[in-house]
Amino acid sequence: MAKLKLVTNDNGEQVGYSFYCPGCKYSHVFYVEKAYKNRDGREIRWQFNGNLESPSFSPSLVELTGSYADPKFIDPEDIPPTRCHLIMTNGIINFCGDCTHELAGKSVELPDF
Repeated sequence: MAKLKLVTNDNGEQVGYSFYCPGCKYSHVFYVEKAYKNRDGREIRWQFNGNLESPSFSPSLVELTGSYADPKFIDPEDIPPTRCHLIMTNGIINFCGDCTHELAGKSVELPDF
């Protein structure tokens, strides 16, 4: 089974790779072909080592939801905002200590998608 899934745009052009995040329990995307505009409007494009089984991406990835993504957003009481900050090196996900999930500060092998 694959560890990464190809992500394409509306024109069918490859723009990046998605992977399953075991901390968030959903997928995230590294944009490698086309720049991605982050919430500050800056364009980001990750470097990729080309290895689909033991991938490395640089720089780190930060995924925000709720009021972490938009301070004006009012989070529902039953859905707190989340932060996932990780570095992926040679197929290992290194979760930074500022993650809001239970894998903060831990390293895990990239699971199959």
